Amino acid sequence: MTFIFALNWAMLSVAELLALYVLWRGPGILNRTVALDLLTAITIGIICLVSVTGERDDTMQILLVLTLVSFLTATAVARIIGQRSAAELAQDAGPNVAKKPEPKEDAVISEGGRDE
Repeated sequence: MTFIFALNWAMLSVAELLALYVLWRGPGILNRTVALDLLTAITIGIICLVSVTGERDDTMQILLVLTLVSFLTATAVARIIGQRSAAELAQDAGPNVAKKPEPKEDAVISEGGRDE
């Protein structure tokens, strides 16, 4: 049983280091946000592992609060980025935007399904 716990510790440690690397060197704000959310999930896993190995049940409140904060943070960032994207699209829709070509109305479709 201790081998399984040691393996879990090793995997969580490697995942934590990789997430920290992405958080530090991430190319954009979205990648860093996902890395931060991943770090929170890994921290939740570590707290669960500590709770199981030490047979402690008083960490449940910490897990609940950490999970709620992680969810609210991810939701808030997604909403902010969505609003920013909508504002950028509205700004880009100025008079210089190229219009899509209109479909031809006089095109005749043959039985094969192609325009003639």
